[in-house]
Amino acid sequence: MSEAAIQRRIDNLGQRYYDGAIIPMRANAIDIHPYATWSKNGITVAGGNEAGIAIHQIYWAYGLYVDDDLTIYVVERGSHRISEWKSGA
Repeated sequence: MSEAAIQRRIDNLGQRYYDGAIIPMRANAIDIHPYATWSKNGITVAGGNEAGIAIHQIYWAYGLYVDDDLTIYVVERGSHRISEWKSGA
């Protein structure tokens, strides 16, 4: 399905939403060495609380993107928002 085929609609509350089409995210291929090792002690930077719409909560995460500056974007369908976390914040 082309991006042009996706129809943006407005519901009766005036909120914008897409009609449920799943669009693969475009990104450069990530080169991870086959023998890469990972830290055993990770840090939770998002989530860890119950699902919800407060700023410290995530509700029905639908997409994730990390840009070249290591800024993380999380798309949430449940709260109709895109959250941004700058690297080192």
